[in-house]
Amino acid sequence: MVNPNVPKGLDTASPIEASYLYINEGANAKTRRKAQPSYLTINDVAEDLSVSDKLVRKLVNSGEIPSIKLGYRTIRIPASGLDKALKAITVGEVDK
Repeated sequence: MVNPNVPKGLDTASPIEASYLYINEGANAKTRRKAQPSYLTINDVAEDLSVSDKLVRKLVNSGEIPSIKLGYRTIRIPASGLDKALKAITVGEVDK
């Protein structure tokens, strides 16, 4: 008998397969969006790059890192723009 509350594919999968399916296919859209934010705060960028907030603000103000200003004090940095900016200022080859 098929349980209507169990997403398709999870009822016959092993526990490991079921967790993979739930994480990658069964999770709702809000959960997936939170996993990969499209906009970052200055603190997020500073933490990811292991630099100070002051340096990130300097790079934003100089235009080296693209940003969006929302209101008087709120600044958001597009994740895709940050990737492009980092590629543009990267010297040499970087291993992934």
